[in-house]
Amino acid sequence: MWFKRLFSRRRLFAEPSEEIREHLEEKIEELVASGMSRKEAAAAARREFGNVTLIEEDSRAAWRWPSVEELLLDLRYALRQLRKNPGFTSVIVLTFALCVGVNTVNFSLADAIFLRPLGNVPHSGRMVRVAGVHSDGYHFLIAPANFLDFQSQSRSFASLEAYIEASHDLGGDSAPERLNAAKVTSGFFRMLSAAPLFGREFSPEPQFQTGNQAVILSYNLWQRRFGGDPKIVGQPVRLEGQPIIVVGVMPRNFDFLAATQIWLPLALEPSDLNDRLTRRFSVVGKLREGASLHQAQAEVSGIAARIGQSYPGPERLVGADIRAIRVSDHVKTYFLEPANIPWLPRRTRPEGKPARAPDE
Repeated sequence: MWFKRLFSRRRLFAEPSEEIREHLEEKIEELVASGMSRKEAAAAARREFGNVTLIEEDSRAAWRWPSVEELLLDLRYALRQLRKNPGFTSVIVLTFALCVGVNTVNFSLADAIFLRPLGNVPHSGRMVRVAGVHSDGYHFLIAPANFLDFQSQSRSFASLEAYIEASHDLGGDSAPERLNAAKVTSGFFRMLSAAPLFGREFSPEPQFQTGNQAVILSYNLWQRRFGGDPKIVGQPVRLEGQPIIVVGVMPRNFDFLAATQIWLPLALEPSDLNDRLTRRFSVVGKLREGASLHQAQAEVSGIAARIGQSYPGPERLVGADIRAIRVSDHVKTYFLEPANIPWLPRRTRPEGKPARAPDE
């Protein structure tokens, strides 16, 4: 009913005016009947009746929704102005459409990158990152010996692995190229349920040996640098001037640490077994089925407290923090890498220039 009244304002506003005129005419006729002329009777009736326009406005106020009507009036005025200026109208419409499109893309990306778990990792909702809380502050990286304690003592994780992001020079027939690398522990790919497209993953043995004995290529690097040749598996490539055997190629949809172009085994030296100060391991894990984030948090906090008590010092471990892994943890640098954008120049090292030492 109110909706019908809203769009019948002209008829509703006319009814009080007609009623007022009828009362006025009745008064005039009454005065004429008493002996006055019609002109004198009309003037006397108006004086007695009062300000007719003001009475009409007061009567109409009972039927109004001021805020709604003012909004409609503003909209009608705006539409009239836009119709009078088609060029300006086109600019406004295009600007509005562009803003809507940009915001839609932004929210879609934010949802896909920052809110959702990893898309190509089975059971990605169970993937977490473990960070250390030290006496000198919060750190995402963990010392090797502390990681080994977490790995051996925790029971809430189906797997707990570590990696180090680095960079290496790739030599060969083409110009030397600086590549993004990740050094990973032996169970890293099994934790992610990620099998190489060709070849195999790293065997457990190299984890406690020094040096790089094998390398796994990303799909994009394999296609771009080696022409997608499956025979590259088992062949050596030169990293930092040293021959390294290619043992596998990751599939196209493997996007964990998306900017990584080569994968190397994380070699632990004997000194790492007692190193609790050099914080250089990024630690990720997969919760056991049925284990909650709260349970895992309580467990690693207890392990960290025991480590801190057993190995006191100015930078001792006093706690740990667990957070769910999102896509944003691993894709944020992908589109900034020249190797992933065809029209950007690649990072190469001139022939004859000595290779830089590997980043650890």
